[in-house]
Amino acid sequence: MKLPDYIKNGLKISKTALFRLLLIKAGSFLSNPLKLVSSIENVAQRLIEAESNGRIREEVIKPFKDIYRLIIASIKGEYRDFSRRNLLLSIATLLYFALPIDLIPDALPVVGFLDDMSLLFWLMNIIQDEVNSFLEWEELNTFFIDLDELDDLFDWETETPAPNDPTPPGESQGPKGKDV
Repeated sequence: MKLPDYIKNGLKISKTALFRLLLIKAGSFLSNPLKLVSSIENVAQRLIEAESNGRIREEVIKPFKDIYRLIIASIKGEYRDFSRRNLLLSIATLLYFALPIDLIPDALPVVGFLDDMSLLFWLMNIIQDEVNSFLEWEELNTFFIDLDELDDLFDWETETPAPNDPTPPGESQGPKGKDV
């Protein structure tokens, strides 16, 4: 199946009564963020299991991970540029993925995830620009310092005095305890 076919299938799934119910559920989760996070964590667990069993490849899981972080950052109020419509569509898509019963049972190897993947590709087709903006925001707002790299960058000498040595780092004692 080609990508446009997946997107068309995802559009069909998005028009089902089941997906409409998931949209309503997604809206109710917005007033109960703890319940939302718990449900989305269940999805994350299913993804980890599917990846470890070889049923889903990493390049397919990456969009789910990006959407997961985007939803969490939006719910926490850390990221404010995700439209409410697309937030609801994203939550409903992750909820669909978590369902034990869907259009094609996930227990069927490879084929079982086709409907989930179709819905994901349909969603990504809609929200890709917002996801890209979020990833840029996330990169700019992630503050991480690798202390080893910082030491290498500045070539600092880090001397640690002996536990009972009163001499400050960088100074040495001359003969018979006299400072040099």
